[in-house]
Amino acid sequence: MLVGAAELLARVDRYSERYPSPAALALHLDEGAPADA
Repeated sequence: MLVGAAELLARVDRYSERYPSPAALALHLDEGAPADA
């Protein structure tokens, strides 16, 4: 669980540069897109 949480935080940190909107980020994660999409 801890590793998964750390990975999720890392993804959010990376995606924050591509998806400035939190709503867009949430939608992207909800779609289950791969981390390197």
